Amino acid sequence: GPIRYEEITVVLSFLALIILWMTRPIWHKMFKPNYVSDGTSAMLISMLLFILPAENPFSSKIVERLVENKKDEPIRTVMTWKLMREKFSWSTLFLLGGGFAMADGVKKSGLSELLCSQLSGMQWLPPWTFIAFSSAIVCLPMVASIAIAQNMNPLIYVLPVTFASSFTFMFPAGTPPNAIVFSAKILHVSDMIIGGLVLKISSFILCQVFAQTYAYLIFDMEGFNVSTPLTPNAP
Repeated sequence: GPIRYEEITVVLSFLALIILWMTRPIWHKMFKPNYVSDGTSAMLISMLLFILPAENPFSSKIVERLVENKKDEPIRTVMTWKLMREKFSWSTLFLLGGGFAMADGVKKSGLSELLCSQLSGMQWLPPWTFIAFSSAIVCLPMVASIAIAQNMNPLIYVLPVTFASSFTFMFPAGTPPNAIVFSAKILHVSDMIIGGLVLKISSFILCQVFAQTYAYLIFDMEGFNVSTPLTPNAP
């Protein structure tokens, strides 16, 4: 059928969000440093959806309702808390929020430094042994500290760990997209394991090849000391 007023409102709101994201380097200067972020724009647009009406406020039906002061028939908004509570992917929110909270706790509690000191005696192990079990949010600070303690370029560990953290194809809780797909209740866990295992193995092999070959053409991986800035090679 024809596009409805509330659908137009959602599309325009999303376009406004994109514009706010793209122009943030300009308008963020009106606020204190580090006062606004991309999340600020997202929260603003989300709040507007709870305020903007789902029907054209200038239509004869709405005007008549306002004139007659029918308080028992409130104007419906684009988004309601009931709809939000029922449709929002809360598991994705807790998955992301829990990961960031755990990473912040590992950093501020000093656990990353403790693990680094305990693992510093394992310098004889190749880098891929750390990459194989690492999760980016939690382990990036740790593997970077290990590399610096060994006077190695942190990118030797950080780049593969960063890429490998995206190779979570096997379980619903691996990434937010996995959780979203699984929440549709079309796939079983066994389906994700069977399909994801092949992708995981092949991606891990390609990641190692990239880290040991192509990465050296982009970054100065060999010429590094603790005071060396991490910058790409000049073209």
